[in-house]
Amino acid sequence: MDYEDIIFDIQDGIARLTINRPERRNALREQTFTELTEAIEVVEDDERVGVIVLTGAGEKAFCAGGDLEMAAKLTTTTAVREHYVRRMMRLSDAVVTASKPIICAVDGACIGGGAELVTFCDYVFATERSHFAFSGTDIGGSAWWGAAQLLPLMVGMRKADDILLSSRRVDAKEAVEIGLITRVAPTGKLDVAVAEQCDALLRVSAEGIRQTKAALRATKEILLRTMSTSVEMAIASHTGSDVLAALDAVKSGNRIDWRKRRGLG
Repeated sequence: MDYEDIIFDIQDGIARLTINRPERRNALREQTFTELTEAIEVVEDDERVGVIVLTGAGEKAFCAGGDLEMAAKLTTTTAVREHYVRRMMRLSDAVVTASKPIICAVDGACIGGGAELVTFCDYVFATERSHFAFSGTDIGGSAWWGAAQLLPLMVGMRKADDILLSSRRVDAKEAVEIGLITRVAPTGKLDVAVAEQCDALLRVSAEGIRQTKAALRATKEILLRTMSTSVEMAIASHTGSDVLAALDAVKSGNRIDWRKRRGLG
């Protein structure tokens, strides 16, 4: 298919999928979800490919999460359910069940849905200037797309409680120390580090990787079965007053004051 939101390239056994919306800080809209999913499904059928690299265009962000223009459309139960089940969960299923390792290369901000997307990948490499934030509570809702399920597995329950409840920023140094990401690369050296990992993976058995990924993903799949609950939470939140108030504030160029909204002044 012709891609508008991503750049899809295959060279020397490596499929590179680049979210190409730098003017929107690579925010995910409906089409982005669809294109990423279909590209991964195409790669799955291509025997030339041994590794998939997922990255973002530009220097400001890997992914700023869901596009605000898309979020403004998700105001009905039908719209939210369709988006989460037919776009978001389809993409996360494609990433988790891929028989080929997926390396996420993060340079810059990785926020909201972007941060949740990396939890599905097999490797996450980031530059020193990168940071991560699961911003659910900051926008009047929750981390609906896998973080509540997978983050405790990766970083431990206490740390996951802290990160998800506070929506705080996690820098690259902390992210690698707690197990959220695999490796930190010096700024400007991310492509080199990713290329080295790709080469290492292409030097081992493709069948061995397929079997090992199948064994490893069982834990993720069990945990992600509870995402059906997250869909119902998302429906309630997207039509709730806090999310709508946060969206209105952002659209007007402001940041909502949650203390004031609580009546604390």
